[in-house]
Amino acid sequence: MQRNIAVGLVLFTFSTLSHVNSNSLAPGKEQQVRFLISPNPALMDDRVAIKATGLPPNRSMTMLAASKDQRGCWWRSSAVFLTRRDGSIDLSVQAPTSGLYKGVDAMGLFWSMQPDKSVQPVPAFFEVVDWFKPIVTEIEAVSDGRVLGTSQVIRQFTAPGVRAGLFRSNGVVGILYRPSDDREHPGVILLGGSEGGFPAPQGAMLASRGFVVLALAYFGTNGLPTAMQRISVEYFGKAIHAMQSLPGVLGSGISIIGSSRGAEAALIAGSTYPEVNGVVAVSASHVRWEGATAKMLPGGPAWTYENKPLAYVPFHIGPAFAAHYLWASVTNSPLSLKSMFMDSLDRAVSDD
Repeated sequence: MQRNIAVGLVLFTFSTLSHVNSNSLAPGKEQQVRFLISPNPALMDDRVAIKATGLPPNRSMTMLAASKDQRGCWWRSSAVFLTRRDGSIDLSVQAPTSGLYKGVDAMGLFWSMQPDKSVQPVPAFFEVVDWFKPIVTEIEAVSDGRVLGTSQVIRQFTAPGVRAGLFRSNGVVGILYRPSDDREHPGVILLGGSEGGFPAPQGAMLASRGFVVLALAYFGTNGLPTAMQRISVEYFGKAIHAMQSLPGVLGSGISIIGSSRGAEAALIAGSTYPEVNGVVAVSASHVRWEGATAKMLPGGPAWTYENKPLAYVPFHIGPAFAAHYLWASVTNSPLSLKSMFMDSLDRAVSDD
């Protein structure tokens, strides 16, 4: 569902706050607290400026933020600020005196959010299923347990008018995102990592900024390999050529953006096909790594070219990492793969 909401400066004035969190306010308590939030609504990658005025001067004030993900879990953050002599707090220029983040950061309340620990199991990620649905963040200014002002920030992954649809051509599978207008735009192929399937939500976000985007699946969905094993580099060549032939794609060159193992694929494709005029590799490695089975165990070569496996660094699972893996499985806690990668790389170097 797309929301056609004008982007601009939203100025909220609260003479009384009985309609929001009324139980936390003393009867008859009135404030002239104003929130200036810009832009609002905002795209998810916009820098949002938040300023509160009309607060008591020279007083510690807690700024709270809360968003509910599409799984129903609340994510919250907080930071304490000292109001200025004019009774204002400006997150763009002020650092908190304490809280979940440090330093001057206009977006600190957003990225420092943590999941509600009462939800079990505690989620590792802010869950989003519908990338066309806005994320609403409640902002509160609190002093001595009283909510003195409140507002909302509406952020969207997708600009109004962006179109998305399933793409299939010559065995290539993905989701094609187009900007809202009918002009020509640069073409981008987007690659996810070891999670497989269709990468999201960056496709919608890039289309919102004026790119034709193919969010390309290369394993983990119907008609493709079930795991990251023996994936042909030629598949990415087919995707590049399919993008070149699309109407509305500006120029003949295609850019590729990949994250994690997708960054590995992007670098391989970029060094193989001259039609690629740019590569953005996020969390990339300087080596090719072993593939993985559907159960995320070592799986032999990840990539092939002309039906031959490309050389790779094999994974080594030692006793220490195996113990960490079992503990994370039992406790349902996050697992760091750093030790496995470092150990595997050290062994590969020593073998040479």
